[in-house]
Amino acid sequence: MQKLMVAAFAATAALLLSQPARSAATVAHLVPRAEGWLVKSYGEIDVPAPPKDAAAELGELEVIVAKRTPEDVARFHWWAAGGPVYRWNEIILDELLDNFVTLPLAARHLALFHAALDDAVAASWYHRKSATRPPPVAADPSVKTPIKAAAGSSFPSDYAAAATAAAEVLGYIFPARASAFAAIAEEAMQARLLAGVEYPSDVVAGRAIGQRIAALAIAQGKSDQSEAKWTRPLERCKSDRTARRDVETLGPGAC
Repeated sequence: MQKLMVAAFAATAALLLSQPARSAATVAHLVPRAEGWLVKSYGEIDVPAPPKDAAAELGELEVIVAKRTPEDVARFHWWAAGGPVYRWNEIILDELLDNFVTLPLAARHLALFHAALDDAVAASWYHRKSATRPPPVAADPSVKTPIKAAAGSSFPSDYAAAATAAAEVLGYIFPARASAFAAIAEEAMQARLLAGVEYPSDVVAGRAIGQRIAALAIAQGKSDQSEAKWTRPLERCKSDRTARRDVETLGPGAC
């Protein structure tokens, strides 16, 4: 858990220092860590292979882009600001405040959340190194996008990986809001398709990465005993000097 706490503080510091308008070119030089917070190697995370022939997907994408509205473009820019995890950091901070989560538990939640997002994005970048498929606009200039296409491959989608991991970890932390987080993640992924910057299979592969990483984060969360309940018997509290000190220090709820 100490390792995950480091992840939380490091990610929070990066968030405070980042600018919302950070471009893809700004982060292009960043290199993923060789070892993840939740996985030993990003190669452990398998992704579905993209179709060998992109023609069918291009046709599917053209149909999606043709339905794009000005509101869709605005939502795309909103999600694109600051990179794949920026908006999700805003979302979890709002949830922590709205639910009056105490500081120690908030640190634990942020540790799991940031570890998952860092691993999800890094895993997608790891697989991009061996991908050779250019983004849609490079394959077919008729696919109009609201931004200049980034160099390199769009497979797998780091935005889809981050959105899926974020939504599932948030759903574990705040189960009553799980369906709402899933809907938000779907919007984030659909925005990439409506903008024409990613293929549907890019999103499918990113989603698979996010699901695998989220499962590891949730398993870690369930094993850290943060949900353990106080079980010391009342009878022992009456006779145990140490327990009586606990009561004096922490109040009657300690027994």
